[in-house]
Amino acid sequence: MDALVAQEVDLKSSQTKCANGQTIHCLALGMESEKNGDSGSALLYYRKACKSHSSAGGLRACTPLLSLASALGRLEPEAQFLEQKCERDGAVACYYLGKEYLKVREYEDALRHL
Repeated sequence: MDALVAQEVDLKSSQTKCANGQTIHCLALGMESEKNGDSGSALLYYRKACKSHSSAGGLRACTPLLSLASALGRLEPEAQFLEQKCERDGAVACYYLGKEYLKVREYEDALRHL
């Protein structure tokens, strides 16, 4: 199997696994999209990775989404579902969201939740 065919098989496999909620594959696809200059696709994959984690402590999968969204000036709309999660799930979710904001240097948002 030549390298290009193997890469296409891996890409299709990762897309299927991402669609099934396997976070690591969504993150990998997002990084590949971002590397190729496709910020729109990267945001889609990062959003899927972030939403695939149901636990409050699983928000670390959201760091790439928040980072890219911040760089693109789209943090508020991209973080809206996380803000809603904070309101709905309470202190633990808000704390982890605050930590994610801190990682991407969004200090005012971090302070609101920490």
